Amino acid sequence: MRKTEIILIGVLCFSAVFILNGFTKISSTLLLISSSLLAILYFAFGFLLINNKHLYKIFSKSTYEDLNTLKIILSIFLGFVFSNIIIGILFKLMLWPASEPMIMTSGLTIIVGLIVLVIIQLVTHKILFVQNLRYFIWTVFFAIIYLMPYRTLIEARYLQKYPDYSNAMSRYYENRTLENQKLFEEENQKYHELKMSEFGERGTR
Repeated sequence: MRKTEIILIGVLCFSAVFILNGFTKISSTLLLISSSLLAILYFAFGFLLINNKHLYKIFSKSTYEDLNTLKIILSIFLGFVFSNIIIGILFKLMLWPASEPMIMTSGLTIIVGLIVLVIIQLVTHKILFVQNLRYFIWTVFFAIIYLMPYRTLIEARYLQKYPDYSNAMSRYYENRTLENQKLFEEENQKYHELKMSEFGERGTR
C-alpha cells in the first residue's frame, strides 16, 4: 500500500504544479482522481497504511500481532486527519464554492492532530517517526496551498481565456463586498453562457 500512496501523492503534486502553470484540463481530472483515491485510502485503510501493513492481509491475525490498541486507534485518527487535509487542498485547488470553510476545517484538524500526537508522545515517551513524517509532509503541503492567494489559482485557470471572469472572481475572493459579489455573479453567468456556446460549437463539428 505504501507504493500506491507514493504514486497517488506524486500524481497529486504534479497535477497541482500543472494547474498552477495554467494546464487545467487533464490536470484537474488527475487531481480529482488522485486526491479522492488518496483520501479514501487514508480514511478507510489508514490503520493499515500508516502501520505499513498490506491490504490483502487485512483479515489475517498475523497483521495485528505487533499492533497494540493505541497504535490502531492513533492510525485510524491520523487517517481521518490526512483525509481531511487532502479534501481541503482539493477544494481550494479546484476553486469549489465551499473551499474556504473546507480549508479552514482542514487547518483545525491539523491543530487537533498535532495536540494528540504531542500528548501521546509525552505519555508514552516514544517518538512516532513514521506518523510524524507523514504528518510533517501533509502539514507543509497544506501550508503552501493555504497561504497561496486565491488570485494565483484563479489567474492560472481563467486569466488567459476569460480575463473579465478571472478579474471579477479575484476581486470577489479578496474582498467580499456586495458590489464585488454582484460583478462576480454577472461575469459568472456570462462565463457559463460562453462555455455552453463553446460546447455547442464543438458538438456541431
